[in-house]
Amino acid sequence: MYNSFNDDETRRRLVYDLDDPLNETYYLFGGVEHDVRNRIKRQELSTISLGGEHEWRNLKLDYQFFYAVAREREPNRIEATFDSPGQAIAIDFDISDPDYPRATFPNPSNAGNATDYENFELDQMLLETSDSKEILLTPRIN
Repeated sequence: MYNSFNDDETRRRLVYDLDDPLNETYYLFGGVEHDVRNRIKRQELSTISLGGEHEWRNLKLDYQFFYAVAREREPNRIEATFDSPGQAIAIDFDISDPDYPRATFPNPSNAGNATDYENFELDQMLLETSDSKEILLTPRIN
């Protein structure tokens, strides 16, 4: 048996940090965080199983040998998180369409902290390449 799985992911996510609510939709102190991820994951699994069964008079023997190799690679994975700068941001959510709530920034003096991406600060960055392999040998005799 042979299985191969490839997963290419590019993610750009916007996260609202909310604090000090005045009601269920309005928060006095909030923040905005953007994170990005770009990765390609490759997984492969190969297995082979051999076995047999023999009988000699009153003796019955069955056996099996199982061999499996699994490998996962993620070359050149990158993840980064950017935080909004400066003071906290007042955030109000328009929930007139409950399936798609929209964030608004009612305070003009700090609304730019939520939308001026040139001023966002790099908070975390991950650059990684990984390659792992596992081999499993399983004999069985009865």
